[in-house]
Amino acid sequence: MKINRLMSLAFFLIFSSLFLLSAHDVMSLYDAHRLLNDRVVVSGSINEASTFAFSWAMLVMSVFMILCLITGKKLLWIPKIFIIILGGISVLAFLSGWKTNEALKAKLNEKGYVECASERELTLKSSSRTYVLGPSMCQ
Repeated sequence: MKINRLMSLAFFLIFSSLFLLSAHDVMSLYDAHRLLNDRVVVSGSINEASTFAFSWAMLVMSVFMILCLITGKKLLWIPKIFIIILGGISVLAFLSGWKTNEALKAKLNEKGYVECASERELTLKSSSRTYVLGPSMCQ
């Protein structure tokens, strides 16, 4: 069954831009691992884990949209086992994001960073904790 290639191009642009935005968030977590700054803001574990999984999902959707754009057909020909494997990799990406966040928190404690209680943001939608090298840096 044929599809509109212009529509698949539009979806490709949407999914690829979402992938690039989420990949930027993933890279910021790895930048925090280098501990280049005296002040490090760490998001909640569930936020980082979902960012990892979302980034992977958007990469997969971008590739699917490229396939639609090239072939001009719906993706009904892709075997279901392939979709199940990609879903499993999304779960692994979620767990990887969770573990990376926990490793960052452990590394911060190991290097002597302390949490600024005054700058802690604990909300339902997004949480973050600010760590600094010394208590005098908290405002």
